[in-house]
Amino acid sequence: MYCKPSPYGIKSVSCRYPPVLERKVLPDNLQLKIINMVCWQMQISEYDILSKSRSTPLPDARSIAMTLIYKYADVYKSDIAKTFGKDHSTVIFALNKCQDLLDTDKKFKENYLAIEKRVQNFLLKIK
Repeated sequence: MYCKPSPYGIKSVSCRYPPVLERKVLPDNLQLKIINMVCWQMQISEYDILSKSRSTPLPDARSIAMTLIYKYADVYKSDIAKTFGKDHSTVIFALNKCQDLLDTDKKFKENYLAIEKRVQNFLLKIK
């Protein structure tokens, strides 16, 4: 349920979500491009990263993709969750897990930084 604009310019107190025009949602192709970059670096398919499978490299790849989408695409956690077919609490968990693994796991950090560099280069090209 979105807020309807008041004729007096005052937003309703009972409004749960901001109007669509106030949200900064980049096109879905940026999210898919980040997912593509993660899949290329981690050597997995797009089908696998969007599936429900929890085999070894997939949860780490998903958490990297969710973190980078949240960091660079400026979208709500619920929108990221919809992209992956998950709940918003899964995205929150993935963001926390990614931060913990960046602090403790060297190989994970190398993969993350390599993917992040690719994303930054891509964003510089499209600006």
